[in-house]
Amino acid sequence: MKPLIQFAFGLTLLLTTAATLNAAQPGSAQTAQQPGSRTQQQGQPSAAPPASMQERMSEMRKQQEAEMQQVKAELDEMRSKVNKMRADAAKINDQAAKSAMSTNADIWQSWIDSMQRRLDRMKAMLDQQIPPKAGEQSSPPPPR
Repeated sequence: MKPLIQFAFGLTLLLTTAATLNAAQPGSAQTAQQPGSRTQQQGQPSAAPPASMQERMSEMRKQQEAEMQQVKAELDEMRSKVNKMRADAAKINDQAAKSAMSTNADIWQSWIDSMQRRLDRMKAMLDQQIPPKAGEQSSPPPPR
């Protein structure tokens, strides 16, 4: 669960950075200037963020995609365990125990489905905020 928390924190940081960059408008009193950079004339849109910022955002995107792949692998492992629980429940003769095992598997499946939806939303937000650069591929959609 710790990687998921780290992932959520990293994604929040990435989205906050992207939102801040989008919110900064030329001519505003709070627009930060790099030391030694020329002041832009009012009315001219800023070009792209400095190369170092672009590199950092690209690095953060790669980290987020790696985190998402790790969470996906964990969810796949959990799905496998839930399927084993269902198979084991089918072998039980005691109806009460069988029902309890099936209910337990249903609860875990519900949690897995919820986490998968969360992962899908995070991926969609990441793709919406910062599309991959030309030549980079975003991770493929998760299989269902």
